[in-house]
Amino acid sequence: MSSIRLLAVGDISLQTRNNQLPFANIKDALGEKDILFGNLETALTGREAAVEKSVALTGHPGRIAHMKEAGFDIVNVANNHIMDAGIDGFNQTLDTLAEQNLPFVGGINPVHPKADVILEHDSIRLGFLGYYTYGTTYCDGEVIINSVDEDTIVADMNRISNECHHIIVSLHWGIEKAFYPSPEQIGLAHSLIDNGASVILGHHPHVVQAVEEYGGGVIAFSLGNFQFLFDPCECTPTLDSKTNRALSLSVCLSKEKIESHEVIPIGIDDNYCPHLSDNAEREKMLAFVDAISRPVINRSMSRLAWYSEIAPGYLAGNFNSFQRRLKKYGGIHYFQFFKWLISPFMLMCYAGWIRRKLMGSNTPR
Repeated sequence: MSSIRLLAVGDISLQTRNNQLPFANIKDALGEKDILFGNLETALTGREAAVEKSVALTGHPGRIAHMKEAGFDIVNVANNHIMDAGIDGFNQTLDTLAEQNLPFVGGINPVHPKADVILEHDSIRLGFLGYYTYGTTYCDGEVIINSVDEDTIVADMNRISNECHHIIVSLHWGIEKAFYPSPEQIGLAHSLIDNGASVILGHHPHVVQAVEEYGGGVIAFSLGNFQFLFDPCECTPTLDSKTNRALSLSVCLSKEKIESHEVIPIGIDDNYCPHLSDNAEREKMLAFVDAISRPVINRSMSRLAWYSEIAPGYLAGNFNSFQRRLKKYGGIHYFQFFKWLISPFMLMCYAGWIRRKLMGSNTPR
């Protein structure tokens, strides 16, 4: 029985330090696949950033050569940095990907109106779809970043279900620096598997989250960073954030089912370049993923407990982000900051933080 190997990785910025080649340390491992997927989280354009953000990601279109050389076969563009150079930067990014014959999902415009991609290898066809939690529409519907919406995703899956053997759904979602998906994310992922998806590929939190087998499918709630900027101060053993640790997910699929899957630990060096973890770090990381997956698989985490787990990373990350934005831009960002401080979500985070101080955390260190 023939099968193919899908290899998936998380966030990619194509920015490195010291002029390092982004995938040089992991190129051989990336070659062990039939189809390689990644989340392209930057605008490929020579234009300046067009947004007032603490971190805006843009890069020269020529950087796409690094992904081609590394063997990427498909990327997701539905994420919170793809519009950092505005609509023109987005359009140029899609043009660049098309010119380099690198298929993409997650966003469309009049020149590139196809929302799905079907890739075939050894007569096995995989259908790819991509979505972002805060996806939206620009220019009267001419530019669309696909939004995470259950009815829309299910309709899209139904539309392509007869054209492929498996459906792979990419979701840019979740809370940054949080090791656990929300109850809503878990419910949505399960619903998508129930409705025909085989693999859910999550990204955006910049740290890893649970990996779960469910209903004959595989869910990676967050693969974490792959080749992405991170703050080394966030990666010390005494802090909860581990943005320099990631996963790749290898899935072997036949026409009928998922034959097997493997979680592969990845480390990221100070130049933002990924590499396979050594044996000691690999075992440590696999144990960590197993530990953070258990509450998801067992449904043992209450909503307030979830808030207590995500609160420290979420609060620290957003305070730092707002601090940089206020210092750089001022103005309306002060209003946004105070609105954020009293939002219902923040009130629950405060309650979770208090619970954590009283009862401690379940997250392994």
